[in-house]
Amino acid sequence: MKLKRRKTRRQSVFSTAGCAEKLRRGLRSERESWPNTSPAATRMRCAAGDVELGASDASLLGPRQWLNDACIAYVFELLAQREGMDRVCLLMEPSITFTAASLQQPEVLRDMLSVRRVRDEPSLAELLLERDVVLFPINDNDNPEQVGGSHWSLLCYRRLRGRGGCFEHYDSCGVHNIEEAKAVARCFESLLEPSSNTPSKRIMPMRSPKQVNGYDCGVYVLAIADLLCREAVAGSVRPPGESSEEICGLTPAQITETRKAWLDTVHAHLREGVGISSVEQA
Repeated sequence: MKLKRRKTRRQSVFSTAGCAEKLRRGLRSERESWPNTSPAATRMRCAAGDVELGASDASLLGPRQWLNDACIAYVFELLAQREGMDRVCLLMEPSITFTAASLQQPEVLRDMLSVRRVRDEPSLAELLLERDVVLFPINDNDNPEQVGGSHWSLLCYRRLRGRGGCFEHYDSCGVHNIEEAKAVARCFESLLEPSSNTPSKRIMPMRSPKQVNGYDCGVYVLAIADLLCREAVAGSVRPPGESSEEICGLTPAQITETRKAWLDTVHAHLREGVGISSVEQA
């Protein structure tokens, strides 16, 4: 897959710490699926759009690892580059949703997102007004001054033709991240519907598959985001607050397969230096 190049790239803005459940169980940090731990291999990098991923972050896609924001941002960028996605879906980076939850100042956020990353491309603020589906990865770190967090979930905004929009929250641990999701929704609501006179929207907790360990929450976010994107591109219509059968039917085995598939993809990108020029690799 040929990736688009941009002039600037962002690396991980905040790297969330290991899952509390994982730490409580004393699971050791495993890199068993990483094929090469030589100094040269650990310096490998790849890029998708303007999101760069290093070997150390990429190794978190291996078995029994808790994903950080860099992994999620990279996979979200790959999803965004699929055919048809630029017409209907917008996937926000974890750093942006974390900033929104911390700021709680919609006008400041609007100013930040109104800056165009590339001169001839629309800003994120403009895209928020155009796309039918916007996905926000949610993390439960509540301290912007510290690296932290123990759980990922996914907030989805769906634009309903003639009826405004709705926020739906998918959480593999029930309602663990509901307050964080509410904070993000409050900050983005006026950017998504600036002319709306209705009171703040209620977030709909969605029926979601449940994780069976302390480290797969981020992979559930990737799997559910993938299904929501496919649904939007296909033009499928679903009543607000109703989860699709595909999402509800996700099994732990499928989540393991999803993790391995993305690990294989990222391994290939690292080996080839996808998105990194020969000058940068030197």
